[in-house]
Amino acid sequence: MPFRLVRSEPKNVDHVYFNTFRFRLEVVEVEGDGLDPYVFVYLQEPKSPYNDNPPCATFQAIVGMAQLDTIPILEPDPLRSWPYFRLDWVELDFPSLELAEKTIKTIERELTVLSNGMERFRILSRVSDRWIPAKPCPQKTASPWLGKAWKEASHADSE
Repeated sequence: MPFRLVRSEPKNVDHVYFNTFRFRLEVVEVEGDGLDPYVFVYLQEPKSPYNDNPPCATFQAIVGMAQLDTIPILEPDPLRSWPYFRLDWVELDFPSLELAEKTIKTIERELTVLSNGMERFRILSRVSDRWIPAKPCPQKTASPWLGKAWKEASHADSE
């Protein structure tokens, strides 16, 4: 279940002068069932009471397998008390190229863990086969709830 990840960054920026490195990662395609491209988890900050600016969203993490169904896509669920949501892109600024490259490698590693985990869930192996609480006793009737009327009807059909 691979992800197609596109990396974009600005060109012709004097990094020595500005001392900032920006990149954008975007999942543009996912192959396989059970995954979508919305793998970047954001926290929606509350709206400021002091101005009319829209609320800020802060990147938090790569989504985990258990969070795929619980964290909504594109915007937080207004009916829930926690303000998390998922997007298919992340854009980050760093003070050094070394830190930016290290972060990209970490994101790629986390996406690999997610992909491998989902692949393992796809292939199931039987590990147990048992009756709970105990194996039922064989009965002469197909169903104990149908009782005598069913027995008589089934014998009449066979004659």
